[in-house]
Amino acid sequence: MAGGFLWDAARIDAVARGGYLATPTSSAEWIFLKSNYTTMGLAPGSNMMGWLGGYQTDPAGPNNASWTWVTGEQWSFTDWSTAGINIPNGGALENYLLTWFGNGTGWNDHFDSEFKYWVEYDTYPIPEPSTALLLGLGLAGIAARRRV
Repeated sequence: MAGGFLWDAARIDAVARGGYLATPTSSAEWIFLKSNYTTMGLAPGSNMMGWLGGYQTDPAGPNNASWTWVTGEQWSFTDWSTAGINIPNGGALENYLLTWFGNGTGWNDHFDSEFKYWVEYDTYPIPEPSTALLLGLGLAGIAARRRV
């Protein structure tokens, strides 16, 4: 994704892909997301910032108040970054949730800017029937060729 997406554009694009902005609502989900980040071939200590599905419904409220998930799930688990002072710290200006890998791994509140984003799916995407058919025909062809 060249240049990235503003948060709302990322939210819309994730839905168009059949998912939604990722909502790590538990330690297990967050560990899963972080472990997949480490397999992306980025250098140790590099900082992969990407939108998550969290936002503030009342940006004028206190820093850690009114956060919610795009899915409506309960906001009970957090993993704010330790890289900055008093994160979340943006108040009315920084009301979107961003992954903050590298130094101080965790989350950061951020103003709307262009970043890549994380997509979560409720189920594994199912291939189109034509794709599955072509894959099946290809495997059948390989099997038939080996018998000759």
